[in-house]
Amino acid sequence: MMYEIFKFELQYRARRYDTYLYFVVLFLFSIVSVDFIFEGELEPLSHNSPLIIARTMGIVTALFMMIISMIMGTSVLRDFDYNMESLMFVNPFKKRDYLLGRFSGSFVVLVLIFSGLFLGMIVGNFMPWHEADQLLPFHFWYYLQPFLFLVLPTLFFGGALFFITGALSRKLLVVYTQGFFFLLIYLVAINLAKGSNGLFLTGLLEPFTFQTLRIVTKAWSVVDRNTLMVPMQGVLLYNRLLWTILGVLTLSIGSRFFRFEVVRSTSRNKRPNISPKSSVVDSFEAIPFGNSSTNLGFFTGLKQLVHLTVFNVRFIVREVSFWAIVLCGIGILFINSFNLGTTFGVDNYPTTYLIVGELVELTAIFFLGIIFFYSGELIWKERDTKIDGLTDVLPISGFIQLTGKFLGLAFILILLMVTMIGAGILFQTAHGYFEYEIPVYLAGFFLEVFPFLLLLSLLCFFFQVIINHKFLAYFAVFIFIACTTIGFNKLGWSHGLISLGGSNLHTYSDMNGYGHFLAPYVWIKLYWLAFCFLLFSMAGTLTVRGTEHRFFHRIKQSRHQFTGFHKLTGAITLFVFVASGAFIFYNTNILNEYASPKTQQAYRAEYERLLKPFQQLPQPEITAVTLVLDLFPSKRAYSVVGQYTLINPHKKALTELHIQKTPSSHVELTRLSLKNGAVIDSTFSEFGYYKLALSQPLQPGDSLTLNFAQTFTTNGFTESSQTSMVYNGTLLETHHFPTIGYLPDIELEETDLRAE
Repeated sequence: MMYEIFKFELQYRARRYDTYLYFVVLFLFSIVSVDFIFEGELEPLSHNSPLIIARTMGIVTALFMMIISMIMGTSVLRDFDYNMESLMFVNPFKKRDYLLGRFSGSFVVLVLIFSGLFLGMIVGNFMPWHEADQLLPFHFWYYLQPFLFLVLPTLFFGGALFFITGALSRKLLVVYTQGFFFLLIYLVAINLAKGSNGLFLTGLLEPFTFQTLRIVTKAWSVVDRNTLMVPMQGVLLYNRLLWTILGVLTLSIGSRFFRFEVVRSTSRNKRPNISPKSSVVDSFEAIPFGNSSTNLGFFTGLKQLVHLTVFNVRFIVREVSFWAIVLCGIGILFINSFNLGTTFGVDNYPTTYLIVGELVELTAIFFLGIIFFYSGELIWKERDTKIDGLTDVLPISGFIQLTGKFLGLAFILILLMVTMIGAGILFQTAHGYFEYEIPVYLAGFFLEVFPFLLLLSLLCFFFQVIINHKFLAYFAVFIFIACTTIGFNKLGWSHGLISLGGSNLHTYSDMNGYGHFLAPYVWIKLYWLAFCFLLFSMAGTLTVRGTEHRFFHRIKQSRHQFTGFHKLTGAITLFVFVASGAFIFYNTNILNEYASPKTQQAYRAEYERLLKPFQQLPQPEITAVTLVLDLFPSKRAYSVVGQYTLINPHKKALTELHIQKTPSSHVELTRLSLKNGAVIDSTFSEFGYYKLALSQPLQPGDSLTLNFAQTFTTNGFTESSQTSMVYNGTLLETHHFPTIGYLPDIELEETDLRAE
């Protein structure tokens, strides 16, 4: 009978389009996985060395643990979700056959899906963007060996864990949240291993083989790292055996406690205590009926929104899985503590901006997990509990229902952030630091972090509604974020108007605060919030109401969803989106010169190609500098009148003087002159490079005086990280003023880019 269940599981998965989608996503990601993970910085190692392939496979397996939960965690849950357990459990087969059939069938499908990992990496080996000198000769075993010996044991343990969790809990969200517990246990093990005398324990307890591979190969030479296969012996062999045995134990223990019955005998399944004197009629007569209202105007919609928000907040905080995630986050804080920038064995003071940075870094994954999982749960909770037939007929627009879910999730994020602030204050107090700087806490969480979390929440709700498939929506969000951030950056499209969320807010400074970085950050975040809310508003008209789920049918019915409240918010959001986008473009591209990374690289390459020959020309040296500098901090500007005393240290006379201005559109060289006169050649002025033909040759040992005037002005704002001129502090180094001769700092630094 086990074979029949195994075969049924394979046939079921073969008919599911999401099975092929998971394979395609993993396959496509694996093609670029080496470049994505190591960001092209592998020298002196080759892109397809056995060690790099093994490390990449371990990292990708960890990144796509969600696929394991979607395949393994839902195999038993399907019987309960579709109310098929009554039919399944009355059949004449044993519990062992049922569980092993389900598990083995799902695991075979999981292995087939993850075969896209090593197949994709093989295809990536032949992609045209790889240089021939970066690659070793192709060997199929380099890819198959780590997949068999490193990836499969991880899949087996993860599959067993998710499978048993789903079978015992019979709740899908528990399957997801136990992944956070797995992360917590992993971090505990690693921290305990760090305190050991040797690295053996660390290598043994690492489930994804990140640390284990590093430990095994730490003494290898560059040649060994490029040519040797990962040896399946010693601590690496023991590691794989340990996690395989743990997977077997998980299956055994889970099978022992799995109840092969429809209704679990718990104390909560007792019959309600109904008084014999009561009757159905009496119970109906006891319900007070209020006056019904048909006024569905703006204020009614606002009142509905408030009640729905409160309801959704209560839904989240009553879930055990939510508190499990929160407790995991707190556990991570206690385990990892805070990195206070220890230097020479001495910690920095636990200043607020340091604590905020540590809190955000340590808890980011839990905020993201709550958004990803609860966006799906809030959208699907009515259908999962099969009460959508009742809620869909209520006189509430789909937009208000969706907004209530979003605001409920946003309020939960606010509560968690306040909790994190409290944890930071307690840590400072415990270390005798009492300058809490509450505004810095609020800015760090609600200005730096909260806007992006809102963006992500809006996107998650949008994709959940549009795709109308919980799991595929998770992947759609992931792909969308990857394309609009990493993908666009790889293509050189880094402008804040097209890169999701724009850049991050730069580090807070005790002296300057956020300085001039705050204005562009706020405008760009406002622009993206408006864009995502427009998508969210569109989703509000396409929510599923009733039994018709087809997308084009929902489009036809969307015109009935436009209420006055919806129209007002949509019009305001559209105006904010267009106005903020125009204002950002005006500042970055009209008041200032915008240059993408590709443009900057081309500029550097052209500078080196045309001006590199001048580097060998003998030039005088600066022996004295006089500067008269006027600073205008509130305008982030300065003007300077300077004088250089130059001397000829060479054995022959010099007839030309080459000057390099700072290559910035903010800097203007308004005057450049020599006491004895010179003819200025501006052929290369686009690079800020000028040649001065001396009226009289500068003899060896002689000197001359160069006079110049220069201004630095800022107009509007840019996305650059220029910090030499800020509101409260100035740092002007030598290269900010005219330099003598060719400037190698402008050259391309990366060898690959220079060759290209």
